[in-house]
Amino acid sequence: MKVKRLSQMLFFTLLMSATTMSFAARQGVDFFYGIGLNATYIDQTAPQTEYDVAGGGEFIAGFEEDGWALEYIAYHTIEAETSIVNLEYKLKGSATSLSYRTAESGGIYYKFRYGEFDTDALWSTNTTTAIDGQSYGLGIGFRLEKEKRIELEYTFVSADSSSGFPDAHMLSLRYLFGGNPGRVGL
Repeated sequence: MKVKRLSQMLFFTLLMSATTMSFAARQGVDFFYGIGLNATYIDQTAPQTEYDVAGGGEFIAGFEEDGWALEYIAYHTIEAETSIVNLEYKLKGSATSLSYRTAESGGIYYKFRYGEFDTDALWSTNTTTAIDGQSYGLGIGFRLEKEKRIELEYTFVSADSSSGFPDAHMLSLRYLFGGNPGRVGL
């Protein structure tokens, strides 16, 4: 498991190093917030247990400066089924992360993100599993208006082995308000 975590960290470090060549220019400090939809797929840990994709919503808030941002994301999914009869689950949690948004070109930008997450898996048996770990994200964003943008992001969630919970994959579509106003005359 340590090799997997080390390779993920090295890959993310490589991506972050690449951002030094794509300067986001001097943009100042800005606050942004938004809402989003997500779909979460949980990897199978045992062949006898399969998890259905859980859909949900999220709230995003953060500060950004010169392409770098500190983000807080709170999310909650609806109940989804497992292959075990009468066993359903939903996820509720939050993530705090550091992200980098490249300079816009034609109203399009790319985003790299690394963070820590804290999630509870709420089971239909009235039990809760606490899950902590790291998240690694890659995304693309589109400027809609001066202070409105939309982002599509893939996130790999690597759960700590102590939780006994498998890794997960999340696809999110976010609508953001505020932040850097972008270039005038888009």
